[in-house]
Formats: sequence, C-alpha cells, structure tokens
Amino acid sequence: TYTLPVSNAIISHPEMGDILSDTFNGSIKIDAPNLSVSPSTVNFGTVPLTETRTQTFRLYNYGSAPLLIDDLLYDQSQLNLDAVLPIEISPGGNKEVLLTYTPSQTGDFNEKIVLRHNGPTEQNIISISSQVFSPNYLLVKEQNAYRNDTTTVELELVNNDALRALQFD
Repeated sequence: TYTLPVSNAIISHPEMGDILSDTFNGSIKIDAPNLSVSPSTVNFGTVPLTETRTQTFRLYNYGSAPLLIDDLLYDQSQLNLDAVLPIEISPGGNKEVLLTYTPSQTGDFNEKIVLRHNGPTEQNIISISSQVFSPNYLLVKEQNAYRNDTTTVELELVNNDALRALQFD
C-alpha cells in the first residue's frame, strides 16, 4: 500500500477561478507476492567428507497475490533440493523444501541458493556453509577378553588419506 499525498491542488472554473473547497490524501494498494525463507542462512558446522546433511526450508508467501518461484540456482554437485519447478504458493501459504548436502571435497564450503520469483525483490538468497574434513578412524573390533587369558585384539583402520604413522602407547 502506497500513500498518495495531495499538495498544491487546484480545481478551477473559467468564470469563478479556484473552486477547490478541500483535499484528501489517498492510497493505492498493489497486490503482489512477498517471499520469505526460513531459515535464510544454514551453517552445517564441521562435516565429515563421508556423511550427508539435510535441512528443511519453509517458503512463505506473505503477499496478497500468488507467488511463483520459477528458477533455482545452486551448486548441484554438492547440494540437492527436492523441489519441482515451478513452485506456486498462494497468499498466506507456505511450502517446505528439503535440502540435502553431500560434501565432495575437504575445506570450507560457502555457497548460495538463489530463488527467482515474481515478487518485487525478484529473488531471495539462502547462504549455506560448512567446514568439511576427511575422517580417519582406528577401530577395535568387538570381541570378548577374559582375565588370565591371552587375547588377540583386532584393529581396523578406516581412512581417506594416506597413512603417515601409527603410534600405540
């Protein structure tokens, strides 16, 4: 809704001159969609290279006209959205979208998901971040050991990086 202020108003008559008796301000309402995304920022924190993370987003239309999201721009090699385009949301409505994050390399991950739509801002941006590490595990296989018996303990090394050293104390 926009106000329409009236200033310096004149209503004239050829014989009587200015015949204005009063003025009133007005307003005009334009029906338009209004997209809000919650959350608009996601930090997955520290994520092992071998794991996947998910996050649900809720897309709200706080406007007074149907919202149409017709384009999603993001890095599809590591991110996946379960949305089918176009996404239509009625005024006052919302829709949930699931994001799946599958890291493919170690280091800092900073990406944006751009949602393009027919609202006045034309696009909303969701920021995604994480720190990805390569996990290395030394596991003791499950077994029983009893007092006064000699037992062999089996170890399993699970690693993604080249092994440099292994120390037991």
